[in-house]
Amino acid sequence: MKQLSIIYLLLIFFLFESCSHDNNDRYSIVLERFEDVPLENIHINETDILDLFSDNYEIIAAPEGAVHFTGLGNHLLVFEDSLLIATNDLMLRAIDLETGDLLNEYSFKGKGPGEFQDISGIISTDNKIIIVDGRLMKISIFDYQWNHIQDHVLEGIDARSHPGFIFNSPYFYYPIRDHNDHLIQRIKLNHSEESVRSFHNRIISYAKKPEQYNRLVISSAENLEIVVLHLALPYLFFYNEDLKLQQIIHVHLPGIDRIGVDESEYSGSSAGAESVQTGAFLNPPPIEIETSKAISMMFFLRNVVYAEDKLFFYYANRYADQQFLTMLEKKQGQWIKGGSYRFIKPDGDQFTVFNIVYNEPYLYLSSRWEEDIIRINTDNLLR
Repeated sequence: MKQLSIIYLLLIFFLFESCSHDNNDRYSIVLERFEDVPLENIHINETDILDLFSDNYEIIAAPEGAVHFTGLGNHLLVFEDSLLIATNDLMLRAIDLETGDLLNEYSFKGKGPGEFQDISGIISTDNKIIIVDGRLMKISIFDYQWNHIQDHVLEGIDARSHPGFIFNSPYFYYPIRDHNDHLIQRIKLNHSEESVRSFHNRIISYAKKPEQYNRLVISSAENLEIVVLHLALPYLFFYNEDLKLQQIIHVHLPGIDRIGVDESEYSGSSAGAESVQTGAFLNPPPIEIETSKAISMMFFLRNVVYAEDKLFFYYANRYADQQFLTMLEKKQGQWIKGGSYRFIKPDGDQFTVFNIVYNEPYLYLSSRWEEDIIRINTDNLLR
């Protein structure tokens, strides 16, 4: 049995090597799944990363002695003069943007119209607030006074990706799990099924492994251009308003090929490091493999925000000891490197980022593990 396992791993190794592209890049094989469009390369080096301290950004904290926090939320939304924070207990907390005071709390837990069992995302647009419920597979739409307007069923939603939802009236975009070819669906609210379109090719075929490469987040600009970022792939995919792929950017990040292999703990293979303790494959490359073993993946990219002529995304690779926010800027129609940043708290620790929200000209950063929220004027970010 041990000999068969070794032969299996060798076969995986040769398959991966035969499919490798430029300079043995472990990710470039996924480009074969997309049409031939311009491919740009942007290199982020460790020397590009700047440490920003509290005199370079604002901290939005609850008043001293308050029983609430502005942070510790799973989702974050900025609307009017307040922050809306969704937490694990299915509460929505409205926080004053300037003082950090608790303005109100809302809960609509249930299974009826305007109620939810899960908060997979919150979106604000056209004087409406949209709550995405991945468990009940629907969105609930409210006005700013929290009057319920309507619910809409989301067929096949994949609510594991955050933030994986866009609303550009009248279209709603969301990731899907069970489509044979595509990973994102666009629906036109209040219209027939004929207005449903899917796009963005699967990385791993339906029901195949490692399906974690299909996990993605999306964002859009006011001109309806859409950017797609996979949580475990260093590529940005840009689509126009007709859902046609226009460009791919390969972001070269420091330590991105470090996948946590410890020779004393794991036996290495191109199918990923195989844990001696659990038998699970750790971080295999993006090629389909037949295995009954569990697959454990590290998602090193979190969140992407399209902010007019800027693009923000967060890279977190614990094996490479790297966590930083990167800004790309669009100059004369071309995306270029703007800057990369670590946010250092007054106590000297680094602020951990999970949620990124843009509300011109500010960028808001929060995390389920951070008690406060950071706000920074993007026009003042150091280059």
